[in-house]
Amino acid sequence: MNVVVLAALMFLQTSTQPPEDTKLPKSADYTIQIWVQSSRLIRECDTDTTGSTCYNSQLLSAVIDRRKYELHRSRVDNVLRPGEYKARLIADKKPRREEFSREFEILFSDGKTGRFSVVGESE
Repeated sequence: MNVVVLAALMFLQTSTQPPEDTKLPKSADYTIQIWVQSSRLIRECDTDTTGSTCYNSQLLSAVIDRRKYELHRSRVDNVLRPGEYKARLIADKKPRREEFSREFEILFSDGKTGRFSVVGESE
C-alpha cells in the first residue's frame, strides 16, 4: 500500500512540472526598461511568383535608455498598450560606427515574450 501511495505521489510531482522547453522566461533576465509611448498596426505584403500574402505588424514608438526608437514585430494582430515593459537585448550588430541593427525581446505580463527589431531612431 505504501509503495502505491509513494508511486502516485512521484507521478503527480513529475506530471505537474512543465517540460524544460515550455517553462516561462525568468523576469531577472529582462533588465532593460522599455517605455512604449505608442503602438499601431500596419499592413504589410510579401509578393513572390505564386502571389501576395498580406499580414498585420506592430510598430511601436518607445524610449530605451533615454533614446527614442521605432520597434517592429511582424505578423501580429493586436495593438500593444503603452506603458513600461522589461526587455533584453538579443541581437546587437554594428557593421560601422554610424549604423547598427538591434533586436529586443519584450517580456509581457503573462510571462510570454515578443521579438522586436529596431527600425528607426530619433533624438
